[in-house]
Amino acid sequence: MDKDDLLNQLKNYIYCRLKPSKFGGVGVFAIRKIPAGVEPFLGSAQPKHIFFSVEQLEDLHPNVKRLVQDIVVYKNGVYHLPDNGLAQIDIAYYVNHSDSPNLKVREDGHTFEAITDILEGEELTADYSTYNDEEDVFDR
Repeated sequence: MDKDDLLNQLKNYIYCRLKPSKFGGVGVFAIRKIPAGVEPFLGSAQPKHIFFSVEQLEDLHPNVKRLVQDIVVYKNGVYHLPDNGLAQIDIAYYVNHSDSPNLKVREDGHTFEAITDILEGEELTADYSTYNDEEDVFDR
């Protein structure tokens, strides 16, 4: 990305920031209106996921284990970690679960779309049960 591309991204495609969440921990919040149908994380990394069972993560340092529990999707008995690790984790990983989300999952769970207009200051949420992980890897 060059300087002009970055300036264009800042002007037209940056919608979110991290803040404390009502769900606990950190969440993603709109810093300006996100129109329905917009992908609020355009340009973010789209890593594949590697699945780990609880037992496979048993020997992690307690603070690292807590980090995984706090920010990684846990579904069907496995944690879904990005294949590029946690040091470069994308803002989209901080989207919290809701049974009444304002985002829907697209492209097998790798991108999102606003279901309705999301107002400035509103937390972005998704229904984790709609994530599709067929292309990901579970290393038993």
